[in-house]
Amino acid sequence: MTAIKRIMVAGVLCSVLFTGCGMSDNAADMAKELSVPTLNTKKDIDEMLAKIQSEETVEENWILNKEKQQKLKALYEFIKVEEEKGAIDSDVDEKDIKQWIETSDPKDDVFDAIVDWNLEIDTESKLKSLFQKLDEIGFSGGYDILCKEIDEGKEEVEEGEDRSWWPDISITIENVKFYITFFDSPFATVNIGINADGIRYPASLQEILEKKFQNGFIVSDIYTGGYLQAVSFYSEVFLEGSPYNKSGILYLKDGKVVQLDMYIQLPEEIGALQKEGKLERKFNGKMNTFFTEQEAKTLAGLLEMFGVNSSEALEFAQKAGTDSDSRGIMNDVSWQFKESALPKQSSFEKNWLLRIQ
Repeated sequence: MTAIKRIMVAGVLCSVLFTGCGMSDNAADMAKELSVPTLNTKKDIDEMLAKIQSEETVEENWILNKEKQQKLKALYEFIKVEEEKGAIDSDVDEKDIKQWIETSDPKDDVFDAIVDWNLEIDTESKLKSLFQKLDEIGFSGGYDILCKEIDEGKEEVEEGEDRSWWPDISITIENVKFYITFFDSPFATVNIGINADGIRYPASLQEILEKKFQNGFIVSDIYTGGYLQAVSFYSEVFLEGSPYNKSGILYLKDGKVVQLDMYIQLPEEIGALQKEGKLERKFNGKMNTFFTEQEAKTLAGLLEMFGVNSSEALEFAQKAGTDSDSRGIMNDVSWQFKESALPKQSSFEKNWLLRIQ
């Protein structure tokens, strides 16, 4: 399934799921102008997708961000040097990353591959040194976050307690995700995940993708060329700085934002631990707020695109959580929260929808 179809399926399914939920939906209202019938079954959805694919669409001009491409090259070369020095052990698929680095075509099929690296680090000092050096090659900000999270993690681990209780750490810099997991031996592993939509994208969305989605979230899909455009993004923070998984869809029409949907989930496994009373110490007061520091800053930047002033946007993003009101207004921009907006897998799971429009 192509990226276009994936994002359209997501959008269509969301429209079906939220029909009758009592929340206003600007994106769905605009979609009605396409004379889309009510979609109740998979057959309806498949037929509508076929119709959409047959409609004439605008051919988009895609661009390749050379600066980000060079940063990936620097990251790859840095990892190879660190491995040769014995500072890390790495599992790197050199073929895929080299193709990403060398191509000059933003529509090259090489971007269909997923670049995923795994590093093993045997001491805390080597892990911190790794992120210090990442700062130097253009992936800045991770070192401070890492040190803070490690210090807080040590406070959470009681004497004699299994280190697996340390929170994992997820740091997103320049749309590259660094996911750190702690063990007794090796000390930690770092998984580096890169999505192609971070370095090549439609020219019409260049400013948004380059200025608004650098840290906190990973861009997962882009839909453009049709009546509405959309950017899909996510952050999975299972057992790390936040207990909540987040995914979002930013809708645009003619290059202007019209709606933002954020889907927030407390996964079944986390909910079960919470019921057993094992989460309060682990997350140290973070159970009541949804977004990490990085995510809150990015969300605030998206809110500014709707006309919310920067200080109010950041305050809202930092405080948004389980105790938030159900609706409100910021600088004439409306927001709505709804709990249990999606079907739940079990009684332990919880979920919310935050809609900005």
